[in-house]
Amino acid sequence: SVSAFLLNRSSDLSLNAMFRVMLDNNNIVLCTVSGNMRRHLIRVLPDDRVQIGVETYDLSRGIIYYRYDNSRKI
Repeated sequence: SVSAFLLNRSSDLSLNAMFRVMLDNNNIVLCTVSGNMRRHLIRVLPDDRVQIGVETYDLSRGIIYYRYDNSRKI
């Protein structure tokens, strides 16, 4: 898993809950929200710090597993 910033929510892909996430090394990964986050209705907003898992066969796709609390320092 890689620590990353959520860059923006893509408006044309919002039906599938797709997000563009900018990594710490300035790469952009297209991510979906994990099923556990969907089940517990955890919302991801722009400029949230998230933890993602990158696909092994395609490094431009990933899954958002965790959203960090913005009030805490990481």
